[in-house]
Amino acid sequence: MRQDMTIRDVKNTLAEHHKKYGGTLRFMEAVSLLEKSGYQFENAPRLPARKDPRHMNDRQFEEYMLNMPIIFPDNARLHQGDVISESTVIPYGKDIYAYQHLPYVDDGIHKQNCLELNYVYRGHCRQIITNEERTMNEGEFCVISPFTPHSVIVDSDSFIISIMVRKSTFDAIFGYFMVKDDLLAAFFKNTLYETVQSNYLLFHTDNNEDIRMLIRNIAIESNNSDNYSSILRNSYLQVLFCTLLRHYSETIQYYGYDKKKTAENDFTLILEYMNQHYDTVTLDYLAGFFHYSTAYLSKLFRKNMKSNYCTILQNIRLRHAEEYLLDSDLTIQELSQKVGYDSVDYFTKRFKSRYNCTPSYYRKKHRAPK
Repeated sequence: MRQDMTIRDVKNTLAEHHKKYGGTLRFMEAVSLLEKSGYQFENAPRLPARKDPRHMNDRQFEEYMLNMPIIFPDNARLHQGDVISESTVIPYGKDIYAYQHLPYVDDGIHKQNCLELNYVYRGHCRQIITNEERTMNEGEFCVISPFTPHSVIVDSDSFIISIMVRKSTFDAIFGYFMVKDDLLAAFFKNTLYETVQSNYLLFHTDNNEDIRMLIRNIAIESNNSDNYSSILRNSYLQVLFCTLLRHYSETIQYYGYDKKKTAENDFTLILEYMNQHYDTVTLDYLAGFFHYSTAYLSKLFRKNMKSNYCTILQNIRLRHAEEYLLDSDLTIQELSQKVGYDSVDYFTKRFKSRYNCTPSYYRKKHRAPK
């Protein structure tokens, strides 16, 4: 009889291997060892007995996370290359997924196309990011942007929570920050608009109890699958960042941004302008507004975004179209015109190429009932 695999089983396997051989394993190597012993893992979330996180102390929460079943999408083993797709680390149908980062795991330096948020709940961990190694202490919170080479190595008897967030979800939740002109806004813009520049943020939270509670809520709701879990985890994540910025924005540490680079400072403002005037903006007008030639502005897009102007504008328009589909009663024709498409057929074609379904089906599938 096969036994369902939990985080506790993997943690014990890693500890036993370290004790016996003195080394570390990749996470999937530990899973494979358990499979050979008759364990199996899940393809969809199946929570342990539910308990209100507000009534848990820290030790009970750690026990709760250890009892989480191992969940892997069907394609988790198929990863090749140095960039891990969000579809292999975030279960299908989820936009946010939290898990415990275990000791004695070393998956090496890797990149992924989603955001990774790491919180030291107890103990310490080492983070290697773009060839820089630093120790994260209890209460510290790190945001690693997509495509940043990194590795996380957890000390023994430490408790680290990692939260993976799809870029599209982060964009939908934190569009507010796009209107600001500061280092934090620059980080979010670089994170959201397809750049591959390596950067990360570090917050020192002093073990703030509100933040610890929000981490617990996100961890539990990200593994839930009822009709309200998606709204709750998105809301908790938004409150978490607002709390971080309210109390710790003065001590935030930002990596990967050089204020002396005037052209790049201008470029963040160019993205802000596009985000506010996406329905009417053109490349020629944008170039004139920021006093660049059209050819030079095109080069700036290729340099900073590794993509061209038309692709970036299309991504911005489709993100706003997604919001209108979920939050308004506009017809598809009205919506397509509102986001800058004169032809509803062309808009539908572009939307389908990004989301693999028509706008009407997307609204029907994802819009919360009134």
